[in-house]
Amino acid sequence: MTGTDAAGGLKTVHDEFLRVAGSVPDDPAVLFENGGKLRAMTYRQLADYSGRLAGMLARAGVGPGACVALLPERGFDPVAMMLGVARAGAAFTFPGSAIPPERLRFILHDLSAAVVLCHSRLAETVPAGFKVIPVDKVDWRKE
Repeated sequence: MTGTDAAGGLKTVHDEFLRVAGSVPDDPAVLFENGGKLRAMTYRQLADYSGRLAGMLARAGVGPGACVALLPERGFDPVAMMLGVARAGAAFTFPGSAIPPERLRFILHDLSAAVVLCHSRLAETVPAGFKVIPVDKVDWRKE
């Protein structure tokens, strides 16, 4: 939580993000250097991408009380994944993509993870029985 709104209600981090995104939609929200080249994602793009992820999570039955495991690659995805999960009302954890399969299975079972958000290439590392949503299939560049 980030504080209270004008009516005295609690504001969430994602509510504050959406407020900022609405006021400066074309400003850079996330910067990422890849191969010596600086790339930027605007607030509008990040809001759209995280909203698409939140919608996918909601359609998969994720909501308040659920936990989502995040296995991101470097780049814009970790920020969008965290915001998307928060916008869906759930919690998230980063178990790490380089951990042994037995440890990942234990963590996912222990948390009762509803879904794993990851890149398609990491989907094979997710133990059987867990729903995987591949984030690289979401086109965040669409306006």
